[in-house]
Amino acid sequence: MVISLLTDFRRTESRVYTVQAVVALLTLLCVLFAVAVNELCAGVNYSTIPLAEEKVCLKTRKSILQALQSICTVISVLLIVYRMFLARKLQREHELFLSQKLADDIQHEQEFVKASVLSWGNALELIVNCLHVFPGTSGSVAFYVNSKKLFYSVESLLCVVTLLRLYELLLLLLMLLYKLTLSQVGTN
Repeated sequence: MVISLLTDFRRTESRVYTVQAVVALLTLLCVLFAVAVNELCAGVNYSTIPLAEEKVCLKTRKSILQALQSICTVISVLLIVYRMFLARKLQREHELFLSQKLADDIQHEQEFVKASVLSWGNALELIVNCLHVFPGTSGSVAFYVNSKKLFYSVESLLCVVTLLRLYELLLLLLMLLYKLTLSQVGTN
């Protein structure tokens, strides 16, 4: 019974790692598309006068890049929701595995797993991953900097927000580190 639980646990853990690898790849694509929209289509990032619309880029090229970024974003968000589902499954398998063992020293370990899976970080992760340069987005936003009115392009601001998604790569590296550490511990 314990061996089959451990096998199920490892299989689910492997799925979580694979899903995170795909999410990290899609994140890189989204960042690439955001930077391409910003660099090719936005013209200047800020100005003291309102920015001209569609200054440098053809509207079709910009729309195609934004649509590709939206498709990558939707797939990425769906995979993140699936990864969260797998994390809950992993938590249940972990609790079942621990219930098969002695219940003396495992209380603190169960609390740690529950706290890491059920957090506000999941909601924040979904919100950050949903933000991107939406198709049809253009224009400028006015800000006051040192009592001077500056206009920033919306593409530039959303590109900066899209760069926040690079933390998915850090999550992948962290999962890889855990996977390597646990596999070395398992072989000893």
